[in-house]
Amino acid sequence: MNRLPLLLCCAAIVFTNGACAQSAADTHLVNQALSAAPDELKEGARILAYDDQGMYRLVRDGDNGLTCVADNPGQEGFETVCYHSELETYMARGREMRAEGMSGMETVTARGEEIEAGTLTFTEGPSTLYIRYGDEAYYDEESGEVMASRLSYVI
Repeated sequence: MNRLPLLLCCAAIVFTNGACAQSAADTHLVNQALSAAPDELKEGARILAYDDQGMYRLVRDGDNGLTCVADNPGQEGFETVCYHSELETYMARGREMRAEGMSGMETVTARGEEIEAGTLTFTEGPSTLYIRYGDEAYYDEESGEVMASRLSYVI
């Protein structure tokens, strides 16, 4: 009996299930990240998430100028953030500094100094940062919602 069709069918099932699992994981990351976004900006937002090495990866491209980042599973507590594209240079520099071992407050101070020195660009006009966070907050996969969290907007 020729087993090739059976093997191909099994391989297709394995690869399909793997793709579905990845899609489900990405759906959870998108839900987490968008939990900080205003409803009217969720649909077109760009989504970033942490990979296994703690680096950012693009989960979904966006077209409305808003970037949202899923919770970092390597840190205690829960925090997602969304920001307008005008802040991308500032936020990317903060990610670089944290990857080098700086704390969050150290990056804020250092970036402020870089802005003052003219080596880091910053938005000229108003912009908003949206944060969903909490020490006891968590993402519930069944409901697709973040529980026990707070939401803050910084303008």
